[in-house]
Amino acid sequence: MFKTLKSLAQYVPKKLLVLPIFLVALLGITFAAGAWWPERPTFTIKNPAPYVTFNSITDNPNYGDERAFFDAKPATNTSEGGFSDQNQVTDGQEMLLRIYVHNNAADNLNASGKGIAKDAKARIWLPAVTENTMRANAYISASNAKPEEVSDTTDFIGGNNFKMNYVPGSATMYTNAVPSGYKLNDSIVTTGAPIGYEGANGTIPGCFQYTGIITIKVKIQLETKDFTVAKTVSKDKANESDKYNWVENIEAKPSETVAYQIRFSNVGNAQIDHAVLRDQLPKGFSIVPGTTLAKYGNDPTIKPVGNDGIVSNGGIDIGSYSPNSGAVVMFKAKAPSVDQLECGVNTLVNIAEASVGKQWTTDRATVTINKTCDKPTPTFSCDMLQVDVIGTKKIKATVTTSQAGGAEYKNTKFTFGDKSAAVVSTSKVAEHQYADNGTFIITAVPSFMVNGKLETAESQSCIKQVTFKEDKPVTPEVPVTPTTPTLPNTGPGEMIGLFVGVMSISALAYRYFVGRNL
Repeated sequence: MFKTLKSLAQYVPKKLLVLPIFLVALLGITFAAGAWWPERPTFTIKNPAPYVTFNSITDNPNYGDERAFFDAKPATNTSEGGFSDQNQVTDGQEMLLRIYVHNNAADNLNASGKGIAKDAKARIWLPAVTENTMRANAYISASNAKPEEVSDTTDFIGGNNFKMNYVPGSATMYTNAVPSGYKLNDSIVTTGAPIGYEGANGTIPGCFQYTGIITIKVKIQLETKDFTVAKTVSKDKANESDKYNWVENIEAKPSETVAYQIRFSNVGNAQIDHAVLRDQLPKGFSIVPGTTLAKYGNDPTIKPVGNDGIVSNGGIDIGSYSPNSGAVVMFKAKAPSVDQLECGVNTLVNIAEASVGKQWTTDRATVTINKTCDKPTPTFSCDMLQVDVIGTKKIKATVTTSQAGGAEYKNTKFTFGDKSAAVVSTSKVAEHQYADNGTFIITAVPSFMVNGKLETAESQSCIKQVTFKEDKPVTPEVPVTPTTPTLPNTGPGEMIGLFVGVMSISALAYRYFVGRNL
């Protein structure tokens, strides 16, 4: 794993931890500055300790001040060094924690046994809480050391609250005697594990050649508040002994009572407080008062909620839930009556919403109700054709139609009684300019879409006649019908008042001409 014990130990000398001001401001870190413990006599390379003591030399050429002996780095960083007193962590990341172990007793004390540490142990305390900043503590001890135990800390910072979990089997100690490392007991993260120079025998001689490095791995798990909501529906029970059949879609009848269920589940790894459930009933549905029931957490008891706030805008607060727990809420609702439904298939969607703070999710269930209606008979007709003179030999034709029972007006075909092509208009209006004087029959034939087919409506009411004479525009007016002679009803060729007026003027002119020539 490491080329040499020296390369494992090398890094920028660790000093008493003082958090940079910008980190405090940016991350809101509130833990105290990391430090070693306890206060104790210190030594140097030239003046080693005259007794067994751990990590008290202040000028170690490979490590600096040994009192700061605990640090960490990402486990993916396999290069030499890279260890730090502070580490920013992310979800799922593995961190490699390191303890430097050095018995500072002078090597000339080993022969007598006075410089050899006995019952040596290492222990790492990992926080069991969930926070956004964590501090781990490392301890080295021996029964004949002064002080008997020394400690140091290292810190971890997460963007959100997180947990730190020890990776079982990862504790290893490296020494010059066992440079490839040997495994330590997992008790290193609880009561402590025996350590030693040649193995986990609790014996470590004094001086540099007997130093060691301990590493363990921990896995970071960011706290995630995650939850689900499931909405289902069932036919109401005919008897209390019956069971509900909870599904996502059912068919129902008008005014039938159905049962709705909302299931809330905490699927994250964090405690959820003040979970709120709300239900949006489909149009026409109404809750059956007093039917709201709930089952909370692991309690199998189904209890009345005491109100029907589940269908209100604010919903109901169903409380707090640890990971892998949840609640179930059920209520009954009455479907819309026949007069509230549209003809055919009515798909009525119910939406359940679960929210925790500003986080929310929804699910839906569907009730389908079929309403059978008598199919109306389509009717359509051409009711009237109005012809107006709007200029010299120019007219505007306007048709009036009626349609019902599903018939849909599409267009009208106008013919003007001359040699011009017919005009098809969707606006029920058409204008036409005649080239010559004369009498012309104007016909309007509207078309309707009926049951997918195009049908036409011909009518005597939509046939009119117009006459132009001597290039003079004739303004339609209501004719005065003479007593005698009585004009015959021409049926489809019935002339409008315009024609009658023109004929009357011609008769008077003829009598005047005959009188002058007699």
